Amino acid sequence: MMSVRYYFTRLMLGMGLLLGLLAGCGEKEPLLPTMHAMLQDTTYDQMRRGLVHAGMYEDLDGEFYYTLFIPTNAALAAWVAEQGYTQIEEVPADKLRILLNYHIQLSKIFARDFRTTFVVSSALSKSSRQMVFYIENRSGKYILNGKSTVIKTDIEAHDGVFHMIDKTLDLPTVNTLLEANPALSTYARAINQAGLRDDLESGTNYTVWAPSNTAWTTFFDERLDVAELSDLGPERTERIVRGLTNDQELYYNSLKNNISNETYKTLLDGSDLEITNQGYIVLNDSIFALLLDIQAYNGVIHIVDKVLDFP
Repeated sequence: MMSVRYYFTRLMLGMGLLLGLLAGCGEKEPLLPTMHAMLQDTTYDQMRRGLVHAGMYEDLDGEFYYTLFIPTNAALAAWVAEQGYTQIEEVPADKLRILLNYHIQLSKIFARDFRTTFVVSSALSKSSRQMVFYIENRSGKYILNGKSTVIKTDIEAHDGVFHMIDKTLDLPTVNTLLEANPALSTYARAINQAGLRDDLESGTNYTVWAPSNTAWTTFFDERLDVAELSDLGPERTERIVRGLTNDQELYYNSLKNNISNETYKTLLDGSDLEITNQGYIVLNDSIFALLLDIQAYNGVIHIVDKVLDFP
């Protein structure tokens, strides 16, 4: 008579053989290459050299997941030439570091996740806040800041994902972000009509309260004296733009504490903005902020639902 131990041993051997066979039935998924390995490809030569020169290459070591919007070699070389240099290693490392960080996001973002919206980058503004870029779906093509087209998507690494773009993204001024978003096109034109584009391009630490296109449509519908932007004329338009611009950066985290009206100086002499938190951020008890803290390199934008007029 066979012992219990004998049957138990045979059972365990049989189970081991079965598990071994089952394990061999499916092939293991091959590991994806790391970003470091992928960046050795000559396709990414300019980006790799830039990351090394800026002291960022070792940061992409697999500890975190990243998304890189990588300009083509030709696009990045063109940007270098526009800055007055012959090769990327000549660009000051600090300047290059900010630029390349503007093309990087923390976490993997695939094309299926793209939306028409503002996207937070890893680059810091003059006021040390994370800047955004605007991505827009135009008939199936994704455009960044109104100028750079995504030409190849979802090049996946183990620790990140690459998307190729055909033009290097410059650091965004408030003008850049206003002009990139079609829903703010009227206000971008108003800034030009007011003769203030250069000021908002080169100045710093602005807060821009930007009326949406819908706000402008309502504004024109409610007035008998103006039917379109050109009817306002440069001087009146300038008063509107100056009256909706502060010479300091104001953020939701500080404004949300305004239980009663707080007054903030604008670029229009003698016309301050009263800002309060009424569950929403409200200007002059009548203008509601729709979207806050859109960070540019030289200021911050808040989108509002009405135009503040200065006839």
